Amino acid sequence: MVRWSPLGAVLGAAFVLRVALALSGGAIFWGDEGHRWPASVQLYDAIRSHGDWAEAASVPFRYIHFGVGFLVPGLPAVWIAKTLPAWLTEPQALYATVALYAGLASTAVLALLALIAHRLGASRREVVAGTALAGCCVALTYWSRFYQPYDYALALCLGAVAAALREEVHWREGRGAWIGALAMAALLTHYGVAQVLVLVGAAMLWRHGRNVGMFAGAVAGALLVYLPVHVLMVAQGKPWWWLALYTLVRPPQGDVATGWWMPFVYFWETDHVLALAWLAALPSAWRRVWARPVVVAFGLLYAEMALFSTGVGALALTGRYVRSLALPLSLLLGAQLVRSAGASRLRAAAMVIAVVLTAIGNFHPLFAQVFPCRAEEAWRAEVGDLRCAFTIAGPATGRADPVTPYVAVNTCAWLYPVLGLRQDVPAGRTVHEHLHPLAYRPYQFELFTAAERATLRAADLRVRLLDTSP
Repeated sequence: MVRWSPLGAVLGAAFVLRVALALSGGAIFWGDEGHRWPASVQLYDAIRSHGDWAEAASVPFRYIHFGVGFLVPGLPAVWIAKTLPAWLTEPQALYATVALYAGLASTAVLALLALIAHRLGASRREVVAGTALAGCCVALTYWSRFYQPYDYALALCLGAVAAALREEVHWREGRGAWIGALAMAALLTHYGVAQVLVLVGAAMLWRHGRNVGMFAGAVAGALLVYLPVHVLMVAQGKPWWWLALYTLVRPPQGDVATGWWMPFVYFWETDHVLALAWLAALPSAWRRVWARPVVVAFGLLYAEMALFSTGVGALALTGRYVRSLALPLSLLLGAQLVRSAGASRLRAAAMVIAVVLTAIGNFHPLFAQVFPCRAEEAWRAEVGDLRCAFTIAGPATGRADPVTPYVAVNTCAWLYPVLGLRQDVPAGRTVHEHLHPLAYRPYQFELFTAAERATLRAADLRVRLLDTSP
C-alpha cells in the first residue's frame, strides 16, 4: 500500500492553494458562467416553491449544452446566499462555495491520479513526486478558481479510470456498472472531458479484455445514469440525439487544425520551465515498466486531439481541453526526478527547491490578478456613477452611460468579441489601474482565434479609472 502521510501533505497543500486561489476572485468571469449562476438561482427558487416541479425539472435542460455540473457548486451557493445573515452577500457566498467545491474537486483529481499511478505499480516516492508536480502545474489549477464544472468532470473521469485499473474482479461485484456510471456522469457534467474517456475504454481493454460481464455492466451503468436525463430531455421536447447533434454541428469557437502544436505552446505559456522538463522526461520514460501505460495514455490523448483538430478539422482546441495532457506528463516527470535523485538527499532537496521556486513564479500572475467586477464595484463605491470605454472593438456594457467625469476603461468582465482596436478612450488623469485578466496569455487560448489573440496582445489591456474633469 501507498504510505499516505507524505501524499496527504501534498494533497492538503494543493487544497489550500486552490481555495486561496478561488477566494482571490474571478468566480464569475467567463461568458458561459453568466448562464450557469442564474440557472442555479432559478432551480433553487423553483424547488423552494413547493410544487412547481415541472419548472424545476426544466431549468437544467435549458442549459444542457453547458452540462449540468454547474448544479454541484451552484445550489449550495444559492442556499448560502439566501439563508445566511445579510452580512454575507450573494457574491461572497458564491466565492466561498466555489472555493470549497472547486478546491475539493481539483484536489480529488490529484488524489485519483496518485491512485492510478499506484495501481500501475509506481513506487511510493514516484507517486508522491508525480502528484506534487501535478499540484504545482498551473494548467491543472487555474480553472479551480472559476465557477466551472471542468474539475468535477475530470475527477469523475479519473475515478472511472482508477476503477477500471483494479485487478481482475468478478462481474457480480458490479464494478463495471460503476465504471460506466462514472464515465457517463463525467460526460454529462461537461462534454469537454469526452476525449479523456478514451482512457477508460483503454484501461478496461487492458485489464479486463476478456471479461464480457465487465463491459456489459459498464453499458448498463452508463444507461442508468443517462436514462433520467433522457426522460427529462424528451419531456422538454428535445429528442435523445439533440445534445450530441448540438455538440457536433455547432460552429467551433477558436482555431481548428491546431492539434499538433497548440498543447505545447499552451503549456509553455502556463508552466514555462516545467513544460520543458515534461518533454525532456518523455524519451527515457519507457524504461520503467509501470510508466509505459502512462506514455501510451499521453500518446492516445495527443493523437486524439491532433486527429480531430488537424486531421478532421472538427475540434477547436482550447486550454481546458488540452490540460488533461498534463496529468501523464506530471507522472512521467516525477518518475524521472526520483530516478535522477537516487539515494542522494541533497540532490532530492535541490530538485524540490527548484520545483517550488518554479511553481511560485508560475502562480504569481494568477494571485496578482484583479477582476473587473470587483474593481468596478470598488470604484462605484468611491466616486459614484461611471462611464465606460474600451480599447477593444466589440465588447459592450448594454447600458447607457451617465453624465460623469469618471470613465472606467475595459471593465467588461470578458472582452469579447474581439473585432479590432479602438482609439477613442478619452484623455484623463489615471486614478486607478491594473491589468485586465485577459492580459494573462493562457486565458487567451480559451475560445479565441490566433487573429483575436494577436489583437489582444497588441491592445492596451489595462483596466483604468480615469478622471476627465478639467
